[in-house]
Amino acid sequence: MSKVITTIETTPEELVSKLAKVIDQRIETLHNQNNVAEKPVKVPEVSQFLGNSQNWTRREAKAGRLPAHRNTIHGDFYFFFSEIVAWIKKGRIVSTAEIKEKAEMYANSKTF
Repeated sequence: MSKVITTIETTPEELVSKLAKVIDQRIETLHNQNNVAEKPVKVPEVSQFLGNSQNWTRREAKAGRLPAHRNTIHGDFYFFFSEIVAWIKKGRIVSTAEIKEKAEMYANSKTF
């Protein structure tokens, strides 16, 4: 039995971008398969997940910089991890490959 080794020339940014897309698709597929309603979590769980203090989490949620919901009876914040993950992804650094792809799409959409 012989092994076949394939080499691909790519930058680390392009590789990370491709892997992130595949992982995102797999997570979405698994999420759809489970089809279970997401349970809200409280400040301590989100603080631990983000690696910040509970005071920071409350302050950012109150200021509207962190996606949060407020319990109208008690005034406590609650969160959904899917919204927190989307918020993190929104602020991520765009890879060189993604920039090139957007530039090519823009250039191809223009008529000269």
